[in-house]
Amino acid sequence: LISVASNLETRVAASQNTWMTSDGALIEVFSGNNDSNIDIPTIQLPGVMDNAYPPQKKSFSMLKYMHSSYLEKFDWFVRLDDDAYLDVEKLATLLNRINSSEPRYIGSAGFGKGRDDLIGEGENYCMGGPGMIFSRSLLRELGPHLGECLRHLYTSHEDIEVGRCVQRYTGVKCTTSWETKKIFFQNYNKGTYTKNIKDLTPKQIDSGIIFHANKEPAYQYRFHAAVLQRKISKLLKKIAQAEKDIQIVSMVNGISDDVRWEAVIRRNIYKAESQPLRQMHPTLKRVLVDDTNDFIRVLQSRVNNAYAKLKEVDFVNTYYLVNPLYSMDTISLLQCTLSSGPGSSRKTTQHVSVHHRHRFTSVVFLSEHNEICNNNCEDIFSKLAPPLKLSESTTINFLTALSGRPDNFIRFLNNFENSFLTRGEKVNLIVTYFPAAIETEVATNFSHDVIEIDGVIVVITLEAGTEFSRGYGLQVAAKNVRSADEILFFCDVDLVFAPEILHHIRLNTIQNKQVYYPVFFSQYDPDVVYVEIPKPQSYFVFTELAGFWRHFSYGMVSIYASDFDKTNGFDLSIRGWGLEDIHLVNAILAAGLDVFKSTEPGQVHVFHDKSCESSLSPKQYSSCTNSRAA
Repeated sequence: LISVASNLETRVAASQNTWMTSDGALIEVFSGNNDSNIDIPTIQLPGVMDNAYPPQKKSFSMLKYMHSSYLEKFDWFVRLDDDAYLDVEKLATLLNRINSSEPRYIGSAGFGKGRDDLIGEGENYCMGGPGMIFSRSLLRELGPHLGECLRHLYTSHEDIEVGRCVQRYTGVKCTTSWETKKIFFQNYNKGTYTKNIKDLTPKQIDSGIIFHANKEPAYQYRFHAAVLQRKISKLLKKIAQAEKDIQIVSMVNGISDDVRWEAVIRRNIYKAESQPLRQMHPTLKRVLVDDTNDFIRVLQSRVNNAYAKLKEVDFVNTYYLVNPLYSMDTISLLQCTLSSGPGSSRKTTQHVSVHHRHRFTSVVFLSEHNEICNNNCEDIFSKLAPPLKLSESTTINFLTALSGRPDNFIRFLNNFENSFLTRGEKVNLIVTYFPAAIETEVATNFSHDVIEIDGVIVVITLEAGTEFSRGYGLQVAAKNVRSADEILFFCDVDLVFAPEILHHIRLNTIQNKQVYYPVFFSQYDPDVVYVEIPKPQSYFVFTELAGFWRHFSYGMVSIYASDFDKTNGFDLSIRGWGLEDIHLVNAILAAGLDVFKSTEPGQVHVFHDKSCESSLSPKQYSSCTNSRAA
């Protein structure tokens, strides 16, 4: 921390009482003392005037001090102003992902304000306000040349001169990624820097690591309170989600409210209402060992590389819950020990929570009721939930309405063939085609042509000039399904599927009980996203860069044909795009069926340009534009 004696009892004291209380870093203040009462060690650099401004000599001397005193003791070195706020934990998380054995010069890049700064084309520097970060490798290369750079200064800006020195002797530039503007926050507004940080959004607090500047101590305390409040809010959200997950696990398939999780701590089993048992059951031990081995294999595939190795995994504790009719759940806290570099003895420890669910097959009773119970036997067995019937032979009918877009349809057919037909899956495809959309009334009973291809693909061509209505098209397609015991899956031609979606549809669609709304992944425009990096070869890339999970959509749904008949189908008065899905889900709920939504990794919505016709109703137009914005 670079400061002066006059700021020790104001800015430095505020930092000491706020962000400097965090563990994980050695923090030293380079400043004069003037017999200040503040309880923090200061380093007075020899031959450096404390109040000299700009603090060029102090800044270069700080770096020289770090080089000579701490080079082999730390991986990273940070030069920070005394009016900045640093989230030490978040910085450690960021830097732990970067190899400090390579020369790195990290910060918010500056390019100078004019010719007087003497910044050449292609050159930059890390701005001093929000902090400069140096890897050990870079400081090792830079250290011997700091004195030479100090003797040849070209401007009065110490951050520019440090950057010039770094580039001259190491060839490394300051980071220029877009994220650094968020990580190294500057309260820059309308062409000028404000004295203090006043109002930041939760997203800005979440994205930032170093915040500059709070020149008045009161604002440093205020900002620290806002950061803590945000962390509390996120922790409460995690706790609420964890409680919700436990409740879902506890309640699934008829588990009662008063069920209690049992714990394994240091190989002792603590039951809900008994003393600890000294011996772990062999079956439980085998399950926990198998679960951990599975997790280790996954973790090794993600972690092991030239800079990190998974060394050891230990149990801390495990909570488990057994429902003999359905499943066994384990939630384990594991301590993972990793090495932090090639050939290095340095190790880091991380704790990871892992949830495994072991599903049992359907329960089969081997004895008659009257052989194993008394007169109240019928009452007992009548309360047991019936086993879930899952048949992989249930036919799934993919239903879609089409108007134009031949390229999208060809891609859809190719994917349908490769994912399902070549594998011999029990599927059908029924397409209602609207040729040449012309503004006319949507009829409910006009003639149409039906073409079957190999008994698997059915194309229903409506009369030319029929106005497009997705609800009507899907309704026509549903009438061509052969059996009420088959599954209907309403979808669009903008989708691609992976083979496993069939299992998920059959598992989550329960006749007379439940329909399944898959939450699908929707791509961003790849021509925008992958400007500077290669495009993935697969559609099934689920990253924040590639797209987002469309939780709000009700357009795709799987339902048994017999259950669809109970809903009276789509609202055929709706024309064009939108709202037909909302009316259907309301009809499903009104029919007494449960709705189940879940993230579906077997389905991706491929990006396409979308236009919202002005002829749509106001609600449809609003729904269309909102979907387009998403």
